[in-house]
Amino acid sequence: MTRTTDLPWEEISRRIELQMLNAGIRSTADLSRRTGLNRSTLSLKMTGVRRWRIADLGIIAAALSTSVGYLIGEVEDPRSAPVVADADTETVLVPTAEFARRLTFLDASEPSMVGQVSDHEVLFALSDLEEIADEFNVPLSYLTEFGDDQDADRVEALVEFSRVAAASGVQRIAARSLSALSAAELRALTQVIRTR
Repeated sequence: MTRTTDLPWEEISRRIELQMLNAGIRSTADLSRRTGLNRSTLSLKMTGVRRWRIADLGIIAAALSTSVGYLIGEVEDPRSAPVVADADTETVLVPTAEFARRLTFLDASEPSMVGQVSDHEVLFALSDLEEIADEFNVPLSYLTEFGDDQDADRVEALVEFSRVAAASGVQRIAARSLSALSAAELRALTQVIRTR
């Protein structure tokens, strides 16, 4: 299930618009290009027709050099990116462009392309990343460790395999049997299922 926030959409949209101004982003179309989020969907969320999802806000926060915590009202300082409510909050430094690419991959429900998110690093609260990992049923390391492309490739191959298997009606798969497969082997199985 996709996690949404209960903060009024007007407040989230207001905070996004303020950060857009600070970043020199003039329109929703510009924000769409920077984040890779679908322009129409972004407009619907900005006007309250659709609800904001935490995964979307993670991508937007990264592009605007702020935090999800600021966008959803947990903290008041937009520069407090990490989402720090107190000194005990554990944070992770995340490269924004790759983080946005990974979130866009996970959020296959909305067609989008990875935009031109500036390539810098932002601190995220580990608790926010844990919630996103739980939402998409991926290991936390997929959102916190960016040096090992092989692990990310395997996670993405497994996610794609799971999507295709579910879409084709496969109901149960022994997870143990998949654990030993490489990304290439998972992709080959995915292709076989797709062609059936």
